[in-house]
Amino acid sequence: MYKIILLISFVFSTMMASAQSDFIVVKKRNNRTVKTFMPGSPITITTFQDYVLTGPVDTIRDDSIFVRMYNIRVMPTQFGTTIIDTAGSNVRGVNYKDIQKIDVGKKESFVFIKNGTLFMIGGLGYIALNLINGAYLHEPPDGASIAIAGGVAAAGFIMNRIYHSRKKHGKLYKIEYIHMNDNNIQKARKGF
Repeated sequence: MYKIILLISFVFSTMMASAQSDFIVVKKRNNRTVKTFMPGSPITITTFQDYVLTGPVDTIRDDSIFVRMYNIRVMPTQFGTTIIDTAGSNVRGVNYKDIQKIDVGKKESFVFIKNGTLFMIGGLGYIALNLINGAYLHEPPDGASIAIAGGVAAAGFIMNRIYHSRKKHGKLYKIEYIHMNDNNIQKARKGF
């Protein structure tokens, strides 16, 4: 019984100690929170120098985010095959003001329609089906149907070229660093 109480108190104290950590918040311009990153959260960052950091957040302190990056390689086995194995890991840090893009992992719905893929597949598929059926039945292809299907495929191609990425950067979003060890925040959390 003593070991169980000791284990529960250890887990509770560990949770309380990790609750005091700083964190990063990605917000829209109207101050609506899009995503919060804390230690342990998976993150993908692109800096202004086009350096990409991908992995779990190790720590957040001193206005910097430290990301643990894993070195994953294909290793040979004794049986002549290969396996994917983690060769090591290292921690890289970046100041939060040096972040150009941050992937918030928000799933976008109906992407295949928004980027025009469905229109290109549908239009080109109809053209191919019309030509194959015409050749099989020994009939001339219908020019009006092929023109309409070509227009749908062309519209899909144009939609694909103007489709934009959903990564959060630029003037639409801002990244804020929240200090949890600040005395004003500690007083506010206590209620006075």
